[in-house]
Amino acid sequence: MITLQTVLAAIILALSISLALGWGHLEQACGDPPYSKECSRVLHGAGAMRYCIFVGIWGFLDVAVYLVDNFLVPLPPWVAVAMANVSGGVAMGGGSTLAALINGWKCEAGKDGALHLCHQIYANIAFLFMLVAVSWATAFALWPLRRYHSRPDSRLS
Repeated sequence: MITLQTVLAAIILALSISLALGWGHLEQACGDPPYSKECSRVLHGAGAMRYCIFVGIWGFLDVAVYLVDNFLVPLPPWVAVAMANVSGGVAMGGGSTLAALINGWKCEAGKDGALHLCHQIYANIAFLFMLVAVSWATAFALWPLRRYHSRPDSRLS
């Protein structure tokens, strides 16, 4: 599960960075105020793209805490469970934000590359919701395992 979570975090981070760069080109195409309705949507989407970068970084942080817990310093079981739950919540927020952003946006081929960005946004939404499922499944599996199979060197014994 942790390997899958690492792969998903890497994909989300790469897609989000690519989206943020592509979104920057759309922002530049909007020009100066007053903005059209479509440009207003583009400008509001910049924050969503940055948030998705944060989701990818948070996924790596969650995996790092899990690895430290298993191989270096035993942590209380609630730490790993809390991190997995927060990771799922953060990914849910990112997926929901992108889904709300794409709602009503015209995904048409044009000179600004909007169709390419649409495909990337849909892919990112799918990977974000996969990360939600993996994170919450990890949290669900961690608690019983850590609670009943504590290590002898654990501070929880």
